[in-house]
Amino acid sequence: MSEKNVRDGAANVPRAIALVVLGVSCQWALAQSEDKLLAPVRTTADADLSVQEKSAIETFSPYSPMSGTTISPEVLDTVKFVDPRRELLWRVPGMTMIRNIRIPDGSKSYTDKRVDGMRVNTYSTGNFNALDETSPSDVERVEVITGPGSVLSSSNAFGGTINVITRDPPRELERRISQEIGAFDLYRTDYSQGGPLSRDLGYFFNLNYMDNKGWRENDSASQKKGALSGKLVYRPDEFSKLTARLEYLNDISRDPGSISEQQFHDDWREALATQYKKTDTTYVTPSFQYKRRIGDNGELNVSALNRMTTSKSLSATSATAMSVGEGDTTENSIQSMYRHDFSFALSTLYLGVDTTWMDARSKSFKNATSYAQALDGDFAKGALNTHTVGKEKHTSPFLHYEFSPLDSLRLSMGIRKDDFDLETDNKLGDKGDGRKSFSRLVRKLGATYEFAGGYLLWARAAEGFLAPSVSDMLGSGGTPNQTTYVPMNMSLKPIESMTYELGLRGQLLAKRLRFDTAYFDTDIKNMIVREDCAPTEPCYQRNVNAGKARLHGLETSIVFDVTRWLDTGLSHTWSIVEYKDYKTPTYDYSGNTWKGAPAHHLNLRVGVKPIEGLRAELEYDHIASYYRNNENVGGTYKRPDLFHLRIAYKTKTWSAWFHVLNLFDKKYAERAWMTAAGKATYDEGYKPLTLRAGVSYNF
Repeated sequence: MSEKNVRDGAANVPRAIALVVLGVSCQWALAQSEDKLLAPVRTTADADLSVQEKSAIETFSPYSPMSGTTISPEVLDTVKFVDPRRELLWRVPGMTMIRNIRIPDGSKSYTDKRVDGMRVNTYSTGNFNALDETSPSDVERVEVITGPGSVLSSSNAFGGTINVITRDPPRELERRISQEIGAFDLYRTDYSQGGPLSRDLGYFFNLNYMDNKGWRENDSASQKKGALSGKLVYRPDEFSKLTARLEYLNDISRDPGSISEQQFHDDWREALATQYKKTDTTYVTPSFQYKRRIGDNGELNVSALNRMTTSKSLSATSATAMSVGEGDTTENSIQSMYRHDFSFALSTLYLGVDTTWMDARSKSFKNATSYAQALDGDFAKGALNTHTVGKEKHTSPFLHYEFSPLDSLRLSMGIRKDDFDLETDNKLGDKGDGRKSFSRLVRKLGATYEFAGGYLLWARAAEGFLAPSVSDMLGSGGTPNQTTYVPMNMSLKPIESMTYELGLRGQLLAKRLRFDTAYFDTDIKNMIVREDCAPTEPCYQRNVNAGKARLHGLETSIVFDVTRWLDTGLSHTWSIVEYKDYKTPTYDYSGNTWKGAPAHHLNLRVGVKPIEGLRAELEYDHIASYYRNNENVGGTYKRPDLFHLRIAYKTKTWSAWFHVLNLFDKKYAERAWMTAAGKATYDEGYKPLTLRAGVSYNF
């Protein structure tokens, strides 16, 4: 089988069309008139809002007793990201270099991913890739909560939650087409349309496609990404709202891989002709939300989301490591929540339940072509290596209560009960079969105090826990030996966390300067450590709960509208992430800093608007040096400071932009690691000076 035979993501289009037709037949859509009863909570400190709306747990706002950032539509329009993590999320305090918020560990699910408030993944697949898996032109804003958040956030979200809010239908007909080109054969086109179909019915539709060859040789960092999304919303009466959305996204990308330190110095555009990695992933995501006002003080909110993920991977990293992988995963999420406002102490009670379940089937095959053919992308499925079916089910009832004993004070308390059932089935035998259940009660407390006309002091304490992965519990399977075998340990305990936060936010100089800063301190225990077996035992290593860690720091955001023509923004993270007590038979990591965890990350933006419609922004990004491995040996790496320039000109109808990334063409590594044996590697993601230009037309 050749590369051309990789499963085409378009095979799911008929199913997607069928779901759209079903949604229309059910008349799901959004009211276009002013929705005074059910309008979304605004992220604002406007005095005309009631305290119950200001502190509503459904969304992040300045009155929320938690740390976070709202990425506005204006910022999204300025950045026009291709790579959301490196181009957009660097502006958000608390983002790390490795997959999770606050905690730089790519192997753990410390981040909750949501779209329109609905979970899109189960606990075992959480990270900050939510924006990679959503149509970029369909994003209205992004709410990033750093830390454990409210009881609506999953208990495993030690690091935080990313909530992508998609666009609603506009009040009047809007159509927009855009085209963008860039260095290294970047091509991106987009079409959006939305408006009212009747007084109580509206729609929004988006279609976009991107082809990015990448700057590494042999297309080793290429990506093709196409997305189709649509939203319908209907208001059957003045008390209720129905919303339905469907998204289809196909992402075909090649992994450029890591290069050695010598290769980096010789040619950082190294071709890497000795490896080939490619993934073809399709996401089909229908969702439904129903909101209804009950009486004068009650509100019912029911939502459901389904994500169907199909993937094929092709990999040749050595002459003996060549494989074809296939995966089909269905993840489901249903949330029901009732809210009631009381006049007594302006209190609000939330009662709800989250239910998620997943069925995942994965297969891997040996590659039947030669190594040379595989490096050219020519693969053929050979013998079946593995065939596994995994299931997860989570049920999480929650309760949240908040009240104001004083006009300026808002107190909140919440509990969330998480019940997990995990199961795996090896279809090729009984090795690797297992089932386990976990249950925990998580408590969260918060307080917000408003003083001096708009300054907000807040505090928070929150627990968290993460069930061990099935692979950690099952070990390696196979025949016991002293070189590779890891025995089963179904007695592993969940990883637990305790977080304390204290923050201050406010406005100065007639609200032209806005700031938000927070200190956090998190302890993590029961981390899973792989220990060596005794010389007389028929095993290599075993997994045990023997690790503890601590992270603490300060996250700060400042926005300053200096004059009509000059504005600035600053995001800064000071963070220390270290092993508190983490010993293995071969090494004591206690007191060491995690690899890839710089103490400081500073992002500064300066915008200039010399004339009406024209704006230029210069962005400066600084990352302090960090250790290359968890042993903290072999030295550190300091990435050069980077500058990015973005210029845009807008009229009512036309918009044009020009971006220069890595303005001074610095040579750098995205991530630089070093093994305990002293071998240095430089990871993908970096790029030299890169130009992009685009134009859009509204009609």
